[in-house]
Amino acid sequence: MTALPVPHLVPVEPERLEARARELARVDGDRSDSGEGLLRVVAFTLAGSPCAVETAIVERAVVGLTRPLGVPLGRGAERAVVYVEEVPLPVADLAGHAAGAVRGAAALEGSPALVVTTPAGPVAVAVGGPLDLGEDRLAATQPSPDGDGLRLAGRLAGGASLVDAGWLVAWAQKAVRP
Repeated sequence: MTALPVPHLVPVEPERLEARARELARVDGDRSDSGEGLLRVVAFTLAGSPCAVETAIVERAVVGLTRPLGVPLGRGAERAVVYVEEVPLPVADLAGHAAGAVRGAAALEGSPALVVTTPAGPVAVAVGGPLDLGEDRLAATQPSPDGDGLRLAGRLAGGASLVDAGWLVAWAQKAVRP
């Protein structure tokens, strides 16, 4: 067996790369003033409106669900399940919930999703696209009343509604394990 040659890398601006690495390695509380007040979010749409949720609850973003399966439940109902990196995950349809019409497994194919961490395990939450990662500032808080609807934590400076992260985790868990 022959060994492949190891390429020699020459950094063009090592000081700039080191400074950027130190900045990214800092915890949120240690960030410089330029990043103060910024929230890291995943942006998406619900019922045609721009929305976002803080990345702290998101394990990964899935550009499009591939072949969701309808697993039969009692009384003729089904639970959508999708494989993400060869791991089966239940699917909760937040986009359908926001529109007032939860979709079946077949209709979820191609939908973007956020894999969120719940106490009972990860859940793929179907949303509207496109997905985008970003940072934005909270412009206004606007807690939504409790109920069956979408619960918001506020509005971001860019105009998107910030979905309450705690509510989303609880809703996702309840949606797949009623």
